[in-house]
Amino acid sequence: MQTNDSYSTIVIETPANTSAPALQQMLRQQAGQRVILVLTSAQRRAQSGLSSRWRVETRDSGPSSELGLVHFQALRRQADQSGMEVAVVTRNSQLRQQAAEAGLPAFGSIEGAQSHNWTAGKSQLGAVPPPPPRSKHESAVDVRSGRLPSRFRRVRLADGDTKRLPAWLEAILLLVVLVLSIVAVTGLVAFIVPVATVTLVPAQEPRAETISVTARTDSEAPNYSDKTLPARRIGQRVEVEGTIPTTGSGTAPEGFAEGSVVFTNRNPVPQEIPPGTLVSTSTGSNVSFATQTPASVPGGRGAQVTVPIRAVEPGPAGNVRAFSINTVEGSLAVSLNVINPSATGGGTVKEVAVVEQADKEKLRAELEQQAKQKAYLALGELLNEGEFVPPETVGTLVVDETYDRFTDEAADELTLRLRLLATALAVDGGAADEMAARALGEAIPRRSQLLADSITTSYGSTSLIEDGDALAIPFDVTASGVVVLDVDPAAVRASIRGMSPAEAVAVLQEKWRLQSSPELSLGPDWLLPVLQRFDFEWLPIRVFDRVPWLPFRTHVNVRFQG
Repeated sequence: MQTNDSYSTIVIETPANTSAPALQQMLRQQAGQRVILVLTSAQRRAQSGLSSRWRVETRDSGPSSELGLVHFQALRRQADQSGMEVAVVTRNSQLRQQAAEAGLPAFGSIEGAQSHNWTAGKSQLGAVPPPPPRSKHESAVDVRSGRLPSRFRRVRLADGDTKRLPAWLEAILLLVVLVLSIVAVTGLVAFIVPVATVTLVPAQEPRAETISVTARTDSEAPNYSDKTLPARRIGQRVEVEGTIPTTGSGTAPEGFAEGSVVFTNRNPVPQEIPPGTLVSTSTGSNVSFATQTPASVPGGRGAQVTVPIRAVEPGPAGNVRAFSINTVEGSLAVSLNVINPSATGGGTVKEVAVVEQADKEKLRAELEQQAKQKAYLALGELLNEGEFVPPETVGTLVVDETYDRFTDEAADELTLRLRLLATALAVDGGAADEMAARALGEAIPRRSQLLADSITTSYGSTSLIEDGDALAIPFDVTASGVVVLDVDPAAVRASIRGMSPAEAVAVLQEKWRLQSSPELSLGPDWLLPVLQRFDFEWLPIRVFDRVPWLPFRTHVNVRFQG
């Protein structure tokens, strides 16, 4: 083993007949140290070079024979395992020789062990110097000052150097220690065992924050600093159809004029006149009539037959004067002449509804409004998640319009079919909501909490502005929510420590705005009733029926909703 001067040295003095297990136990207690093991005979113990005040206390494990080589080898192994340096000091040359053979440095005096390097397996023989003088400069220990040299760390009293106290004094001291222990444990229990649970429901109040944002078609991403949002153009084809009653009034033909005509044969052969043969007037607006029954004209020039007729078109136009019907239409015109010896009559008119231009304009306006509403829904199918279409941005372009009636035409209803192209701007409403919610969160008081599920947003009116090639849509966004007011658990604990439950509840209601009365319970439930049966009036403060004095024994639960 190498001597390390940086270590402190421990001197253990023990009889040479101490058992090997007892010596090993001593070394285990000094693991990692530098130890001088002084083996003395019974006659020399009182004359050791060290004062009895600094001898190491040892206890013999019982009667044993003198140490031998085997025992020193066991001590050497113990020292190696414990990482310590051990040297043997004895005046017995035989023991020094055996210790050296076992690999332990052996010396004849403590001073020799302190002044030489410890070389394993070699005995430092020679003359054994007498015990050193006990001057303040030369003694190993300054007895007058009671201080150890710096190279000594710890020295214990040798066996027999201590004095036991009288039994009665030991009993009194034991009783005092017992009483003080009971008081200490009781005080510790009084402070640590009690626990309180406080449940608070902070007051809630609504908050709202409004910001102005602008959606732009030339913006690609939301920008919180200048409050701009992206907007994109979308389009969809829409077809609508509607019918309204007409509002105009007029007359319309109703009854058919009737009468009779006389056919005269211009040939010698008979002529057959089928029903529906047309005859007409030849002056003014020609009015046509049709024969109602079949007829046959006898052969011979001038032969005649009378046939009933009816106007082809209803109305008073069929009421013609006598001798005004003189034309036969069709192939019979070369064989027959016709004339009406009397006027026709029965053609009448009636009051009817007619289509006016105002009806068309009204129907078109109604359908355009319907088309915008339908287009608004159709455009919604093109939106991405979080987008919305401001109604003011919806526009329609008429591609085709078809009426089923003409102006001034008699009709009870007018129908129009419109085909349009609907266009609009899709605005990133999700970004607008996030900006408004962020502004609301920044506006609430510090340490207050905004209930996330209470946040709602609404949009103000929008307008469409042309900005060069881009379109801009400025509008307001309002975020509303419920704010839970601040409750600092540390401040709650500090404000009610040591108070009775009633006092604590009153203080909490006074210092904090709460939605409901505080709930306070003391515990633990299994121990507190037992402790309250005893009289602890001798304690300097009340503990068992109060909020704990130690803040960490008070648990504060903050519930956001009652």
